[in-house]
Amino acid sequence: MLQRYFDSINSLDFDGWREVVSARRVSSTPEVGWVAAYETTRDGGVVVQRVESDVVGRRLRVLISFVSTQDVAKAPPALPEGCIRWRVVYVLVWEGGVLKVDEAPENRNPQMEKC
Repeated sequence: MLQRYFDSINSLDFDGWREVVSARRVSSTPEVGWVAAYETTRDGGVVVQRVESDVVGRRLRVLISFVSTQDVAKAPPALPEGCIRWRVVYVLVWEGGVLKVDEAPENRNPQMEKC
């Protein structure tokens, strides 16, 4: 599922991305904005560092590191670089018996540094 998530970003496949994210995330992400955000992005070197279970919320928190290259104009304003090393926490939830990448507060504080 995480591989499909990154593959869909790399190939600008919104429909593929939509299949691996939660309904809440799809509803808050218009396709035109998603394409504009990722049109120059290439992610690679993805490593799952840790997976933590949240029994009460039936969620998983996944610590992931990866490298992203993009046009500097499309880089985050906080780090306008063409190559960024990311450490992020993605929250996964169960929907229809399948894990999906959800929108959650944990996702909003990524660590990033220039490659």
